[in-house]
Amino acid sequence: MIQSVCPFCGNELAVPDDLGGARGKCSGCGRMVTLPPAGSPPGQPAQAAPASGPVGSVGSEGPGVAGMTGWILGIVVPAALVILSIWLGFVRQDMAVSMGSRRSQVWDAQGPAAVWAGAGAICLAVAVHCLVFWAPKPRFRAPAIVCGVMAVVGMFVATFVAAVKQDEIEAHRKERLQQDMQLLEQQRDALERRMRQQE
Repeated sequence: MIQSVCPFCGNELAVPDDLGGARGKCSGCGRMVTLPPAGSPPGQPAQAAPASGPVGSVGSEGPGVAGMTGWILGIVVPAALVILSIWLGFVRQDMAVSMGSRRSQVWDAQGPAAVWAGAGAICLAVAVHCLVFWAPKPRFRAPAIVCGVMAVVGMFVATFVAAVKQDEIEAHRKERLQQDMQLLEQQRDALERRMRQQE
């Protein structure tokens, strides 16, 4: 097994010995590299490959975006969360949501609460994308972790505000209901007085 390092992004490469000296794309950054020959000491950096020659694919050892799981978690899941946020915050503004808000039970997000819950879903999508897709690459690890942590904080802030907004909506709804009941009682009293006068 040849163990090398990409000279561009620092991604760790691990390929069989029979691929020593082969040219291929780094699974971390996609740049063309030439692997060291078989028998080289572990960790020897690969060389930048020329623009011509046969093109192969260089594997990566450990977590990264080379496997299908990395692409699903880093691209497909965040994209699905963005679609969910659009549906939640702009298409449907009443939906059962539970995304780490200060309530433990599922709550109905409506109006501004749904928009804030959608913002929380977008923050979660950014966090997942940064921490899964970029953080395994040494070159982008530090900014990806910082951005991912900030997105997680933004998710909790957005969902907290969504819960607060939902409380305001519920309080306003109860107030309107009480006003409607008082109006109905007044109309009933007026109707009863009118009927007494006619008698």
